[in-house]
Amino acid sequence: MEKERTWIRRLSHKPHVLELVRRRLGCQCPEEVFDHYQVQYINCGDIPVVQLIMGRKLLIRMVDAPRLTGAVEPLSELLDQGRRERDRRRLNRFRLVVTGPLPALTPTETDALQPFLGERVHLHIMAGLDF
Repeated sequence: MEKERTWIRRLSHKPHVLELVRRRLGCQCPEEVFDHYQVQYINCGDIPVVQLIMGRKLLIRMVDAPRLTGAVEPLSELLDQGRRERDRRRLNRFRLVVTGPLPALTPTETDALQPFLGERVHLHIMAGLDF
């Protein structure tokens, strides 16, 4: 839980949100999206997640890779839950950010995730969050 607490503490400051969303994730959201955002801790099943809701445009969920048991099944569930939450809130995009060591996905596993991804759903796998 310490990692999630650190993320929430850091993301409660707008410069860190800008660093994550603009520089690390490459999002080109309009500037006004950053005027109103929420950061919170949630559980997706048994997985602790930090969630950012940026204006009425973007949903970001961040998870520490060691919290995932396996790769494809929890990732596909997190992607599906995030897409449904994005739609429920009538947001434009959803980005799932996984940080830390994640076992390499085989081509078959990568193919299994494709139905959950698309123009408005993105998966980012990062070594860490250094914002």
